[in-house]
Amino acid sequence: MSENQQLLERHDEKVDPSTGQPALQPADSAKRDGLAKIAIGTVVGALLGAVIGALANKRTAESINNTVINVGNSVKSVAEGVNQTVKDVGDAVKDVAENVNYTVKDVGDAVKGAAAGVTQTVTVTVDAVNGTAEDVSDTVEGTLDALKGAAEGVTQTVKGKVDGVDEQMDTDKQQVKTGTLDKVAPAETPTTYMLVPVEKS
Repeated sequence: MSENQQLLERHDEKVDPSTGQPALQPADSAKRDGLAKIAIGTVVGALLGAVIGALANKRTAESINNTVINVGNSVKSVAEGVNQTVKDVGDAVKDVAENVNYTVKDVGDAVKGAAAGVTQTVTVTVDAVNGTAEDVSDTVEGTLDALKGAAEGVTQTVKGKVDGVDEQMDTDKQQVKTGTLDKVAPAETPTTYMLVPVEKS
């Protein structure tokens, strides 16, 4: 060990800085340290004696016992209060969760009902449009049939007139050939009809 370490380890001794040697304590300081120890011992002893004396007194022991019981009851009340508070919070959380579940179910039912209503409306609308389209198609077919019938009637009328004119001409030609034609009737101006083809869709 070095000298420095030895000096550091001697913390009880007072060292004279000029010589590096432990300083000698005067005799009266040793007496003062002893007296201080005796005084501290006396105070501690007196306190212990007072505590023992107080505990020996029946009233003091009952008072301490009641104090300990009251502290225990207070702790018990606080624990019960905390338990009740935790229970109340748990019940509140449970109620909120149940209400959220119920609300979500109601919203789901409402959305489901709305979707069914939309589906029904769309179905009715499509059926109505389909029926209207069929009615329009039937009307167009009826109109086309009527136009076709009218065109055929016009064709028959024209053919009848042309056939009538042909017969008259044949008769007139015969009379001219035979010389029996009394009087030549003025030729009727034939009526011209224009037929427009209509496509059936």
